Amino acid sequence: MFACSSVNPLSKAAKLPIVGGVGHADFVDHNPYAFRFWASVDIESAALAKAVNDNKHKSIALLTTEDDWLLSYSTAFKRHHQKVSGTI
Repeated sequence: MFACSSVNPLSKAAKLPIVGGVGHADFVDHNPYAFRFWASVDIESAALAKAVNDNKHKSIALLTTEDDWLLSYSTAFKRHHQKVSGTI
């Protein structure tokens, strides 16, 4: 169970908006006062590829766990990194 599960009922009962920088989609389930702020994999991976390129790293190793979000992130990052910089 993720940490937000204890905060969400309090937010809903108090009708107090909460904004979470969390990736888990359940953060906003069943609470009309919960707002999730999490960049898409395309936006975040493009920013990381730019940062790697700005630091003049042409080749890198990319390590992630195998879950849906990180696998899609890896795919998007590879595409952006190859456009701006080099190889993985």
